[in-house]
Amino acid sequence: FQLEIQYSDKSTLIKSDQELLDRTTQIISSLARQNRSGLLCFLPGVREIRRVSEQLLDLGLSLPVFELHGSLDLADQKQVLAAPEGPRIVLATNIAEASLTVPGTDTVIDSGLARSTTIDLQTGFSRLELIRISHFNSHQRAGRAAREKAGLCIRMWSRFDEANMKEQISPEVERTDLSSALLFLARLGIRDFAAFSWLDQPPQPLLHFALEFLRKNKLLKGDNTI
Repeated sequence: FQLEIQYSDKSTLIKSDQELLDRTTQIISSLARQNRSGLLCFLPGVREIRRVSEQLLDLGLSLPVFELHGSLDLADQKQVLAAPEGPRIVLATNIAEASLTVPGTDTVIDSGLARSTTIDLQTGFSRLELIRISHFNSHQRAGRAAREKAGLCIRMWSRFDEANMKEQISPEVERTDLSSALLFLARLGIRDFAAFSWLDQPPQPLLHFALEFLRKNKLLKGDNTI
């Protein structure tokens, strides 16, 4: 359906602070008072979702507030994805930007931020980094507002910010620990991991790091059998 997109006059920093929470709360509150029936707000993580939810509760808005993120159990996720009985506010991570339809949504508020998992090859530990989303992500998020009827997307960044946005965020296989994936392939009888027909070829350093980890911990033998 028809989709209207509005940009902020103010740039959004790659930073999760109280200013971001306050701006988000203010925008949601304003839209709720304009009788928008279904508000879906994209935030970078669960911490931000909980804080904005608390601030909305303090404002005494009449609309119910729901959370949608990967750490919810399946029953709670199904409740959010069921057809709503009336207007509501849904605070979500990027779990809601892909193929999901969040019923009743006619307005999207997009923070323009997400958390991405990256492995540090020096320490061997994965960490979550706060990043600016890509053009592809922003298009996906905006589309949630117009799947059932004409919609509105409020982008919390300026048009100038888009010059610093990538076309697409790199696939997870190019930036995360591959140990579990290699162990799974070994169980299937794959021996040459580099020659495997990956959808996206992982970088050689990531493959080497995961392979050394599995061999060092006696999970794989030298011929890549378990």
